[in-house]
Amino acid sequence: LRVIEGDPLENVIKITLFYGLRLSETAGLRWENIDFENSRIYIRHTAVQVGGKIHREDKTKTKSSQRTLPLVGYTKQILESVKAQQEEYKRLLPNNYCDEGYVFTWPDGKLLSPNYISKRFAKIIKKSNMPYIKFHELRHTATSYLISQGFTAKETQEWIGHSKISTTMDV
Repeated sequence: LRVIEGDPLENVIKITLFYGLRLSETAGLRWENIDFENSRIYIRHTAVQVGGKIHREDKTKTKSSQRTLPLVGYTKQILESVKAQQEEYKRLLPNNYCDEGYVFTWPDGKLLSPNYISKRFAKIIKKSNMPYIKFHELRHTATSYLISQGFTAKETQEWIGHSKISTTMDV
């Protein structure tokens, strides 16, 4: 986590690690799916990039991928900070801010593309001299951590959004 401090992907990586989100789920996270009042985060929307085009959809990979997760102190604080920063950008760029409702954006409000996230993550890993992993493997880290913290295989499956428990157990 030290190597991502101050990086444009710092909060993207932290949220992905904590929740074990797929890249499409992280990129597609929308403010309308963050319920600060009831401390819930709803995984309902995805952003997938094919070539240069980003497909934004109100659906997830599978039905079990649609899930509700707790918004706890650590993640709530991160998301509140991101929201406050976006509000500041909106104030500074009133005529040039593109508010599409996404959580992880550039300062002008445009969505961070899934391809950018993947490529930037690869550069971070390479620069840090850590063993190479793909962004998707952050899901595996989250899965392993949940199990090490005493979550059952079924609880972990539901948290991660796997349709089959065997997928969870193979991580």
